[in-house]
Amino acid sequence: MPAHTWVDISMDFIYGLPLSDGKNAIMVVVDRLSKYGHFVALTHPYNAPIIAEAFTKEIYRMHGLPCSIVSDRDPIFTSHFWETLFKLQGTKLCGSSAYHPQSDGQNEVVNRSIEHYLRCFVADKPNSWSNLLHWAEWWVSELHCCSGFMSFIVAFKCCRLGINDMDRFVDDGSLEDSFESFLSDDDADPRGRVARRSDVSSGFTFSEVGVIPASSSEVECCHFSADGKTLATGGHDRNAVLWCTEPLAVKSTLEEHSQWITDVRFSPSMSRLATSSADKTVRVWDVDNPGYSLRTFTGHSTTVMSLDFHPAKEDLLCSCDSNSEIRYWSFKNGCCVGVSRGGATQMRFQPRLGRMLAAAGDTLVSIIDVETACCTLKLLGHKNLVNSLCWDSSGEYLASVSDDSVRVWAVGSSSKGECLYELPCSGNKFQTCVFHPTYPSLLVIGCYETLELWNMSENKTMTLHAHDKLVSSLAASSSTGMVASASHDKCVKLWK
Repeated sequence: MPAHTWVDISMDFIYGLPLSDGKNAIMVVVDRLSKYGHFVALTHPYNAPIIAEAFTKEIYRMHGLPCSIVSDRDPIFTSHFWETLFKLQGTKLCGSSAYHPQSDGQNEVVNRSIEHYLRCFVADKPNSWSNLLHWAEWWVSELHCCSGFMSFIVAFKCCRLGINDMDRFVDDGSLEDSFESFLSDDDADPRGRVARRSDVSSGFTFSEVGVIPASSSEVECCHFSADGKTLATGGHDRNAVLWCTEPLAVKSTLEEHSQWITDVRFSPSMSRLATSSADKTVRVWDVDNPGYSLRTFTGHSTTVMSLDFHPAKEDLLCSCDSNSEIRYWSFKNGCCVGVSRGGATQMRFQPRLGRMLAAAGDTLVSIIDVETACCTLKLLGHKNLVNSLCWDSSGEYLASVSDDSVRVWAVGSSSKGECLYELPCSGNKFQTCVFHPTYPSLLVIGCYETLELWNMSENKTMTLHAHDKLVSSLAASSSTGMVASASHDKCVKLWK
């Protein structure tokens, strides 16, 4: 029996499937300890480099390179390319044979389960099987025979635990406390003050609670209303959509923009929604009567990348464009009341007081005094373009995201922009982030297909597969405790 999850795996292929989105085969990769499998749609015929690329993209990026791989003697694995790759990486390739078929028997069982699942759901539409493959992963994640837990729990929440640790968890029933351990804060470092503002209770979970097929195109942005009962989304279909979060249903569609929508923001104190677009405009809508926009602001010379309402001044909102121009707008007067520079990708007002405006531009974040419109602080340290930023609920801490790193800064009234925490990228590029609405020690980071849960004080991370493409935006609701993730896979998911 393997000593850890995802260090010994088996691989096999299912051939001869009906063509579905250009795919007609499945690569099946199963962890030999947890029995959890990943199913990757492929186009047959293929060669060793293609399989190696698929393996690297779908398996290696999430679990690292295994110590051994059991497979049949498919020509793919006996090729010089594949054998050389594993030799260089120190991975042992074990081939099953007709005399010892049990060496790859678990794949045969999983293969039959996949075929049974797909046959049940696509019998009348055989060319749609590739759209259900990700659901098959969860369905096949049956009860783990040794531990008594689902394969999914063993494979992901145990985080490469040894078999002895699993035995201990089964004996004392403490596997469910793995999240609590992940979020524990016993660090004596004084910088742990962010984490100590909230204790993590036992039984913490973070799982998908809803899926919204939000668009026919890529979704770029999302935001919760103050009460958490409405979620706004926007993207490349040029529409902003308002969704009721319970039950999940469309509330209304806002259709006046002529190009893709870059950002959506609810007013924290009024029933209003603001949208920005590549059509160079900012529009403000009445959430209760969204048939047409209340205001349309023009003046930007290029794509408006981001916008936000001031948390205390109901009449004030601001926006920034890709030329780093920031404009302040008066809703009452319907005009621009100020211009400054510094934000090219995203900008957000400090929560509650709104004394500061954080604006991301190039590789730095500018902290701007709202009253004077002057930059009072520049947060330096990112090597690549800052894609996104977010405040914690107190307005004392700010997180910024670039492809290669996430940084958390102290920028409150008594702080001087000290970088408290930094998380370097380990392979999957970062895109966006949000502080967890209940546990401020936890930062949720959106990447390509995955969410990273980062316990800052302990510097621990946990990876969850979330989408089929880039996670483009995250939002959190302190009222409901939910997190929303928007993706280029055209869906928005709710987590809690």
